[in-house]
Amino acid sequence: MLLSLLHGFASITQRGNQIISGVAINFIASGLTILLGNAWFGQGGRTPQLPNTARFTEITLPFAADIAPIPFIGPLYSELISGQNILVYLAFLAVPFTWWVLYRTRFGLRVRAVGENPGAVDTAGISVAWLRYRALICCGILAGFAGTYLSVAQSAASSARCRPARAISRSRRSSSPSGSRSTCF
Repeated sequence: MLLSLLHGFASITQRGNQIISGVAINFIASGLTILLGNAWFGQGGRTPQLPNTARFTEITLPFAADIAPIPFIGPLYSELISGQNILVYLAFLAVPFTWWVLYRTRFGLRVRAVGENPGAVDTAGISVAWLRYRALICCGILAGFAGTYLSVAQSAASSARCRPARAISRSRRSSSPSGSRSTCF
């Protein structure tokens, strides 16, 4: 959330370019991850693997084994829907909640209005900058939620080899879809 506030300071308060600010913050975060990982754990930019007791484990939904033999519905329920961790289910719940906030609350109406016509919101006496900061705080919370999933639930470790920019450039040069995957894992 602190990085989203830094992005807000650069883009809202200082009226900087949002794309340049976002890319610069991503570079800073990528470098800080390796620097802090090396300083804290001394493993060359890697973090130690979390034990299974500290990870979010898979949740098997009721009747997953019983429904599995039924064609189409069984594998869909038992293999795709069941067997995910709690963060995946919370992410699925976050989608309708986000829709509800954006389209059914006063805050959502104002956020949409600030994006479409900030002058109208300012004329109504609402602080455009403060509303944009509140929207960025919400985005920072959701991005932190996604980072928690990546670091605790999916891989449970970080590596200096995982470079998104390198993965993108290699996937553009490579015709195989596994070109980008091999740079992170």
